[in-house]
Amino acid sequence: MLHFKILDEHDYDYIHVREQDIIQCVKINRRVVLVTVQGNYELLHYTLMHYKELMNSSNFVVVSNLLD
Repeated sequence: MLHFKILDEHDYDYIHVREQDIIQCVKINRRVVLVTVQGNYELLHYTLMHYKELMNSSNFVVVSNLLD
């Protein structure tokens, strides 16, 4: 189980995601967005490459500079 700090409608919150539920992590307009089977979440504080290293998984796909 992975834990992330997110921005949820102007408030900070935490989500808990199973690694196998992660579809991709993308950089959209200078923001890192985690796409999971449960939904999309804007991640805070770190770069896309930092999250890639944390989630070092064959199920994890990094797509960078989307709409950037």
